[in-house]
Amino acid sequence: MWLVKDLQTGDLMCYATLQNPEGNEIYKGASFEICADSQIYINQTVRLTYEVVNINDCESIEPCGKTRQEEIITGMEIIP
Repeated sequence: MWLVKDLQTGDLMCYATLQNPEGNEIYKGASFEICADSQIYINQTVRLTYEVVNINDCESIEPCGKTRQEEIITGMEIIP
């Protein structure tokens, strides 16, 4: 279980700031869909779902044909 502290849309993915029950913060990549619904998740305790996806591996936001595989958050289930 994680507390969602912040969600920021970046060039390559969404970036999540999460806090565990001990108060330690971590930073994880997430899908753009998670950031699109950020107002639902901020300050909520959630269960996370991860998936390995292809992420653009370019110098800029412009497509360059290179990708890398990375495990990112693809789902958040709010825990009441």
